[in-house]
Amino acid sequence: MADNACQDIRNQVMYYIDNELSEEKRIGLVSHINDCAECQEYICHEQDLKTKICQKLKDNYICRCDVQRLKDSIKDKISGFFQS
Repeated sequence: MADNACQDIRNQVMYYIDNELSEEKRIGLVSHINDCAECQEYICHEQDLKTKICQKLKDNYICRCDVQRLKDSIKDKISGFFQS
């Protein structure tokens, strides 16, 4: 089970993956995941999930740059499933 430090790290993972953490927070996160196998696994899972979503949407630009466009694209894909 993850402790408070792990939970704090997990709350920052997507910001880390998107390169949106301050230098100080990035260093702290990297230091923690170097010593924590559970958080290493968690960050790898989250990165894989993001990669799969981007591949499925076939538009990596969306995933890197335009969050609202990503949300709209996901909504369109989901609504398409229900219209079929």
